[in-house]
Amino acid sequence: MKIIVTSRTEKEIEKCDYRDAYEIKINGERVFKVRDDEPEDNNLSRSFSDVYNIPNLLELAYEAGKNGELFNIEYIERRYHIKTLLSFRKEYYENIHSYYRRT
Repeated sequence: MKIIVTSRTEKEIEKCDYRDAYEIKINGERVFKVRDDEPEDNNLSRSFSDVYNIPNLLELAYEAGKNGELFNIEYIERRYHIKTLLSFRKEYYENIHSYYRRT
């Protein structure tokens, strides 16, 4: 299991009004992303909605360990360009709408 954890560099956080973003990919698939946002959006139904994935991620990691899979975690700091932010917003809203359609 290859896990990539990505966050902004200190310089980039400063450029983005001291707002950070944190993303986890497992085997190339984004499974978790949270970010600092406007105060009205800093809640579980918006900017932190991926916390609902944590139990599934824990189970996935447990099963990988139980099955003897290699467990590799790589930490990356990177810059987020405006295109990435816009793409994230679109993906975020699609995920939220998808979640509420299921419930």
